[in-house]
Amino acid sequence: MSGRIAIALARKGQAKAQHRPNANSVKRARTATNIALMRVLIVEDKVKLASQLWRALRGEGMAADVAVTGEDALWMADATNYDAVVLDVMLPGIDGFEAVRRLRANGQWVPVLMLTALSSVEDRVAGLDGGADDYLTKPFELQELTARMRALVRRDPIERPTVLQVGPLRLDPASRQVWRNGEEIELAEKPFTLLETFMRRPGPHPQPLRAARIRLGPRL
Repeated sequence: MSGRIAIALARKGQAKAQHRPNANSVKRARTATNIALMRVLIVEDKVKLASQLWRALRGEGMAADVAVTGEDALWMADATNYDAVVLDVMLPGIDGFEAVRRLRANGQWVPVLMLTALSSVEDRVAGLDGGADDYLTKPFELQELTARMRALVRRDPIERPTVLQVGPLRLDPASRQVWRNGEEIELAEKPFTLLETFMRRPGPHPQPLRAARIRLGPRL
C-alpha cells in the first residue's frame, strides 16, 4: 500500500469517528423526537390562558388540543390517545378533581398535570390522591410547565388504583370514604389517615387489616 493511500484511509477513518454520534447525543435526539411526537390535551376554560398554553406547547414541538369543560375532556381523552393532559381544577360542570377521578376509574392512565389557583395543602393532596401525577399552582412560568410536561412523559406509565382495597376494606383517598363489605364506615381524620397508611403498606393482605383493627377497634 502506498504512503498516499494509507494517509487517505487514515484521514477517512478520522472523519468517520468525528461524525459518529455518541450514546448521549443519540439519547438526546431520541428524547427530542419523542417530545416532538407528543399530543397533549389542555383543559382550561380561560381563553387567554388556554391560548398561552397552546402556543407554549406548540413551541416545544408538541401537538395540542383544547377542551373548556371537564365533560369535554373526558370524551376527548376517550377518543384520542393523548400522551399527557394539562388539567385546570376550576372548570364549569365537573371540576378537575372529578375529571381526573373519572379518567382513572375508566382505566385511562395518561399523565395528568393539574393547574389551580388553590394553594392549600388539602387541595394539592386531593388532586394527587384523585389520580393526578403532578400539581402546578397559578401563577406559574410557562417554562416550568413545559419542563414538568417533559418530565411526565419520560416516566413509564404505571397503573395505580385510586381506591385501595385490602380484604373486605375499601378506601377512597380522594373522597375520604371507607367501606367494609360494601357498608360505609365513618372515620375521623386521624383514624382515616392511619388506616390509609396501613393499607398502603406492602405485604400480605391480613397484616394491614389486623393492625388497623388493633388501633381502630371492632368496626373494621
